[in-house]
Amino acid sequence: MIRRAKRVAFPVLLGLAGMLAFAGPVKAQDTVVLPDKGTTEYNINGDISFSGGGQQVAVAWAPFMNRNWQWGVEAAYSHVNHGDSILAANALLNYYLRREGEGRTLPYIGATLGGYFLDASGVTYGAHVGVKHFINSNVALMGQLQWRHFQDARPKNPVDFVIGLAIFR
Repeated sequence: MIRRAKRVAFPVLLGLAGMLAFAGPVKAQDTVVLPDKGTTEYNINGDISFSGGGQQVAVAWAPFMNRNWQWGVEAAYSHVNHGDSILAANALLNYYLRREGEGRTLPYIGATLGGYFLDASGVTYGAHVGVKHFINSNVALMGQLQWRHFQDARPKNPVDFVIGLAIFR
């Protein structure tokens, strides 16, 4: 278990360091400009599984269509507890629940649809709800609760808590 955690932790830490370098200096700002049409999110995240699903690390590219809707693509690698490895490619769609005087925290709901392969293959789909808390206008920390269905993999319906870092350009 510890060896598996180390295999996942190193790429996640390396990716986070790379994204912070891409974002430039991170300093707190009094006023945060939240993303809108023309802004693209670059995201790296990992999960904590509640259903024995193993570990996952994912990257996403997701432009905003307008201030509430975002679409994108996600690539994820999962190593599940019974030994299978899965590589997934998903399309994602998020809806942001904006409110007046928004502040730094932006809640959202969304869905994914895609496919996976390696030790198992098939169709995957899911739903998620989360928040992005902006450190400044270009950097946010994210937390998301997600449910996914995997056609022919174990577990079929994992529920995970996802944490990550998002860069907005």
